[in-house]
Amino acid sequence: MSNITLVGKEVARVGFIFTYIGTSPECESCQVKKACHGLKVGYRYRVTSVRDKEHDCPVHYGGKAVVAEYEELEMEASIPSNKAIEGAIISLEVGSCQLVWCANHRLCRKENPASGKKVKITRLMEEMKCPRGVKLRRAEIKIRNEGKK
Repeated sequence: MSNITLVGKEVARVGFIFTYIGTSPECESCQVKKACHGLKVGYRYRVTSVRDKEHDCPVHYGGKAVVAEYEELEMEASIPSNKAIEGAIISLEVGSCQLVWCANHRLCRKENPASGKKVKITRLMEEMKCPRGVKLRRAEIKIRNEGKK
């Protein structure tokens, strides 16, 4: 059985990556809201297949959404450079940066679902430019299961 959700028709294509940000008040009266909101807030997903079935949707640009199959991706976060070791398991302590205009703000905010949890750094990426001068690396992470050691 495949995982399905609805994505905006304007962006629905194989390979499209999105972060689920939660429900909207417009979704309350929708007949197919369960299809959209079975995802985890703050997690990233990649569209693997787009189906022909189309629905009206006031949330998506153009007013249309289509059924799409997806896969869950690893999350991204900013990691202090001194802890940025691929394969390391660390406790992710995301800061409370107030610089909302910063291009990296989404990776540094406390609302990250992995904040305060043990995570495994699965891939290190580029060094990030922090306007506050903090040395950070972009990384893909995976939240560790509570039972794992």
